[in-house]
Amino acid sequence: MPSIKREWCEIMKSVIAEAQDQMTAELVNPVFADLPGISLQELAPDFFRKMQELIGFANDISHSLSAPSPELPDLPAVLVPVFKSVFLQARLAKAREFDQQRSKTTNAMVLAALEEKLGVYDGVIREEWFQAAIPEHPPALSDVLTLERVEGLEEAKPVPERQYDEKFHILQAPALFHRDLHYYRRKCAMRGDPVAIAYLDIDKFKDFNTAVGETRVDREVLPLFMSSVEAHIYGHGFAYRFGGDEYALLMPNADAELAMMLVTRLQNRVIGLRFRGIDMRITFSVGLCIADRDCFLTDGELFHKAEQAKNFAKREGRNRVAGYEGKLFDASDLRVLASGPPIGDQTPREE
Repeated sequence: MPSIKREWCEIMKSVIAEAQDQMTAELVNPVFADLPGISLQELAPDFFRKMQELIGFANDISHSLSAPSPELPDLPAVLVPVFKSVFLQARLAKAREFDQQRSKTTNAMVLAALEEKLGVYDGVIREEWFQAAIPEHPPALSDVLTLERVEGLEEAKPVPERQYDEKFHILQAPALFHRDLHYYRRKCAMRGDPVAIAYLDIDKFKDFNTAVGETRVDREVLPLFMSSVEAHIYGHGFAYRFGGDEYALLMPNADAELAMMLVTRLQNRVIGLRFRGIDMRITFSVGLCIADRDCFLTDGELFHKAEQAKNFAKREGRNRVAGYEGKLFDASDLRVLASGPPIGDQTPREE
């Protein structure tokens, strides 16, 4: 059974209590309101029994802490999968709360205190027993109610209105990225589906500008490149322009296999582009992140991790796709997932 560290106690107690309250408000009560004769606890008795045992475990922690010589209880192994499920969601909620607080201060001590608090959550997540467990989730509303009804119970938050980048008007504006990511993570989580994001950086873009000239690049190269990216991702998600050489892709309902297929095919498509009067080809490096229903990172953290993976791809030789092995998103887990096609192997084409 996993041993509990003293610095985890208050957080573990609050996570369990808040999870119980959240499930009552977001699962049990809505089902009872729509289907008065149906008990969600009776539909998933094993899960709710384990939740009650988790509450008992939290009470044991409280009793131990109040004892003259505290001896902390061990977390029963049978409860670890349920605990992991609720703890990952709690870490995500807390990180989002801290993001809002960070936006209101520049005080270094306050920012450090927030990081320290979040670090306790991350310390639990990185324990071997935690990583080894497969999360056991509560029932989803869509398991009991129709999807139309589940959608109707959500607050009215429509997909953000489309805006194009202000310079070229081809790809989506960068301000939309985080709003879209938040929207599609919520919608995909409702269905148990992942969301993939990719950070793209054109290789040796400064050399391209020097050789061709910024004016020609803006007029004859980037519009064709961005049109190719937009056409490729159309129907699979959205593409966003962050700068002359930096772009992002958002791919809802895309697991690692599908996201890799989309990105590597885009590399093949772009490297074959031919620009009028310019004997140069474009390659780009990619940082890939997959956010499944158990992803504990905020939207901002995910974007930063994708950027970190992109930088790793460039350091490993450019024209690469890099991503994370496992679900901790640590820099030590970065790997090259695929190498792009050699320039000489492609037949140039115009689009």
